[in-house]
Amino acid sequence: MTPRSQSPLEAVRAFSRTAAFVLRVMPMLPSEWLDRRSPVPRYEQVVLPGRDARVPCELYCPAGTGPFAGVVVCLGVIPFDVTHPQVKRLGTALARSGFATLIVWSSDMRSLRIAPRDTELLVDAFRWLSTQSFVDPKRCGFLGTCVGAGFSLLAAADTGIRDRVAFLTCFAPFGTLRTLALDIGSGTTEIDGIRRAWDVDQLSRHVYVRTLTAGLDPGEAARLETAWFERLSLPDAATLSPAGRELLPLLQTTDRARLAALLDRHPTLRATVDAVSPVAKASEVLAPSVSIGHDYDDGVIPFGESQRLFAAFAGRPGVALTTFHLFQHADPTKRAISPIALLGELLKFARFAGGSIRYAADGHGRSNRGGMLERQ
Repeated sequence: MTPRSQSPLEAVRAFSRTAAFVLRVMPMLPSEWLDRRSPVPRYEQVVLPGRDARVPCELYCPAGTGPFAGVVVCLGVIPFDVTHPQVKRLGTALARSGFATLIVWSSDMRSLRIAPRDTELLVDAFRWLSTQSFVDPKRCGFLGTCVGAGFSLLAAADTGIRDRVAFLTCFAPFGTLRTLALDIGSGTTEIDGIRRAWDVDQLSRHVYVRTLTAGLDPGEAARLETAWFERLSLPDAATLSPAGRELLPLLQTTDRARLAALLDRHPTLRATVDAVSPVAKASEVLAPSVSIGHDYDDGVIPFGESQRLFAAFAGRPGVALTTFHLFQHADPTKRAISPIALLGELLKFARFAGGSIRYAADGHGRSNRGGMLERQ
């Protein structure tokens, strides 16, 4: 991809597509009139070569023959079913904006666990989508939310595809699995350089304990999860397997320094957290457009994770961090704000989303390496 300026026609087209996308994806905004003026996207389930047919991907494709821009979407660990209306809303909004959209589901994430192998899943999804006849391989990228945002960055840094990723959009990502685990386990986080108490969402607590106990016998894992999650007395060490006894101290303390020491002494867990570190891979991401967005008081993944991830890009052009006060972990319907504040947040969201939408609008793999790194 070679840098070039955006023509006035392309700028207008990108603006109109971005505005339409915001109207369509935000459930509180009217968009039916827009949908009546555009063809219904094509939908089908897709099984990636060599992947589990029980966990199919979902393809939303614009009407017509293309070639279209392509986006691999990973929604991460979500608190609702894959058939939730908001999933379809996102897929169709992206398709109507000009993207061939492949929503990828992970069996581990659906089971509320974090596993390093999901990076390979997203790499395979990108390879499949970018080689389809209806997709322009020069205009393909990733969109991830929550845990899926962190894994999207890891996939975008993969040496097999990183020189072909045109854009990367991350909403509420984590910077490292290590710091996220320590934040959840201790109930503290660091934002703006200040460590503070953090009211951890129940979803994050579930993911934390299920990730820790993933290698145990299912019955033993369930015993530990139930006791820890419901704040009951943990099982007696004598009733646990050697692996269970090794995990017990991690579930018994909320002291951050002790948690860190215990993680470092557990070889399997240490290997897992070291393998899932978007911060460590930031310098290997070559996508010319990287948009990071995060709600300031997110209870599922703390805002400080995005701050660390943004800092890891070390001032590289084309990288932006947008701070929101609209969402509750990617859900725009659960927070009541004034109409004026809502307008301001929607404008910020449009600017955030526009970083990738212009690839659908201008018909070229346009680079913004000459842009300015910014925090919005």
